[in-house]
Amino acid sequence: MEDKITFLNNLNRELKVIEQQIVERAIACLHIAEARLKGDDLFTTDYEVEARVAYYLNTEIEAAEPVYTYWHNFRYKDTIIDKDYYMLLDNGNGTDCFREGRNMPELEAPYCYLLHDLIDHSNLKPGNNIVDFERLGDKIYDIDCIWVDVIYKDQREVRINGDGI
Repeated sequence: MEDKITFLNNLNRELKVIEQQIVERAIACLHIAEARLKGDDLFTTDYEVEARVAYYLNTEIEAAEPVYTYWHNFRYKDTIIDKDYYMLLDNGNGTDCFREGRNMPELEAPYCYLLHDLIDHSNLKPGNNIVDFERLGDKIYDIDCIWVDVIYKDQREVRINGDGI
């Protein structure tokens, strides 16, 4: 059990770093996108900024499908103006707000959102609710790769009317 808690502690630390990196890159992409949208850029009529975190089990990533993928679309108003990162980088007040009930082990640091999401929303555990930590299943401990994408899509819409222009 101790090695499983060590694994979860290490995974939680890494996922917290990933959360920070995702938010930083999403913010940078949103600033670029808004500048293009509001500036002289003749191409940009819309944009999307999305983050994906894919988890792989004991496999070669090139040939495998992820066992679970978290994704989130970032919006300028929410992310830049309201500073709402949709539970990524939680309030940081030290509360263990994503701890999966009293049956989950206490970690060295509060559960980050991505660990909560992986435990509570993935298929790496049996059933829809965690009854106790031992039922979590061993799949989560077989994760050997996390692949992170922050995707910026610069988009152009062209409306075509009756005469082709």
